[in-house]
Amino acid sequence: MKALNVTIRNFKRITNAEITIPYGKKLIKITGENGSGKSSFIEALKSLTGGGKVRLARPIHDDAEEAEIIGEFGNDKVEMTATLLCRRGQSDKLTIVPLRAGYTPQALMDYLTGGKAFDPLEFSTMGKDKQFETLLRLVPLKDSKGKPLDLKQIAFLNTQDYNARKVLNASVRKLDAQHAAIACPPGTPDKEVDVSQLLLQLSDAAKLNTEIAVTQQRRTDAITRAERNAAIAVRKQEELRAALAQAEADQKRFEDEAKGLKAEKDKKPIDTTELQKKIDKASETNKAVAAKRRRLELTAESKKLDKEADALTAAMQLRDAEKIMALESAKFPVKGLTFGEEEVLFNGYPFDQISQALQIMVSVKIGMALNSEMKIMYSRFGGLLDKKRWAELEKVINESKWDGQLFIEEPDATDQVGIVMSDGHVQEVIP
Repeated sequence: MKALNVTIRNFKRITNAEITIPYGKKLIKITGENGSGKSSFIEALKSLTGGGKVRLARPIHDDAEEAEIIGEFGNDKVEMTATLLCRRGQSDKLTIVPLRAGYTPQALMDYLTGGKAFDPLEFSTMGKDKQFETLLRLVPLKDSKGKPLDLKQIAFLNTQDYNARKVLNASVRKLDAQHAAIACPPGTPDKEVDVSQLLLQLSDAAKLNTEIAVTQQRRTDAITRAERNAAIAVRKQEELRAALAQAEADQKRFEDEAKGLKAEKDKKPIDTTELQKKIDKASETNKAVAAKRRRLELTAESKKLDKEADALTAAMQLRDAEKIMALESAKFPVKGLTFGEEEVLFNGYPFDQISQALQIMVSVKIGMALNSEMKIMYSRFGGLLDKKRWAELEKVINESKWDGQLFIEEPDATDQVGIVMSDGHVQEVIP
């Protein structure tokens, strides 16, 4: 379905214009000098078919109270008439005859046009962000569950996880460095040596050794006394002959006593040298045990952070996989067109890096592929094209299988073709 006839009254600069669109033409230029009403014609057609989102805030001519746009659409004959009435202080009113069952007038227009107002030349001049958002509206992406996929949200979450993973990896490197800096001799046990137990053993040994030493000293003293008494007894034999017998008996008794004492065996003292060495070594061992424990703690913490970093990586990979799947299943209007990181790509290159001619051609092809039952596009940016670009555009449009209409402004009035505007009126329609 295409535009066959358009009537415009009191819309912007146009006071009254009745236009029969050249039948069978795909590229329809709107020519005329600046201020002649070219933009008003484009805006009128856009307001009629594009819906409230693209309509102007003040469309009514200054000298009028209402504006009216009537479009007759069909193929070789009129199949539908759409009328847009704009009154000051009131909501715009769209009517369609005949109206299909189950539709409001605007819902039917949205269905017929695909609900997309698309200016191909404007698309080629947009910045990266605007192109990205526009194409995303035209080509909605779905995730594996069929829900809308937000590429900007994916990029935002991946950036957050990437930064978080950088922090975790830095912490892992720090822990690994601390781990490597801790010396731990081979064979270090897992538990500290109980020094208190060794000290208790040392105390017991010292007590026993003291008792042994006292016993030895007492025995030595007893032997000394016995020997001294034996000597005294000998002298008494010489001095006291009378007491010889008694002295001899005493001598024998004391000598026997000394002999018995000498026959006793002493307990062997405990050597505390090794015990003291163990105590001295226990401090070093316990330091090594603490170092070993700290190394194990650092290893465990490092592994934990590694696991968290791996989880973030997995989350990013999952989102990227969803994005790739959505892009692969998406129906892009032009082969080679796809989404990059918040930018539009064509054959792998950022859209703004391909030639201007190619940008324009791709943009036009997008518009041709997107139009639905009503195959109409419009553009106010014909002034961007030089003669070479105009020729390329005409070739793309005319050689395509697309059977729609591209209404486009041509500010150069020297080559008057198509619909020629002058002072708010249609001066001429040149097939």
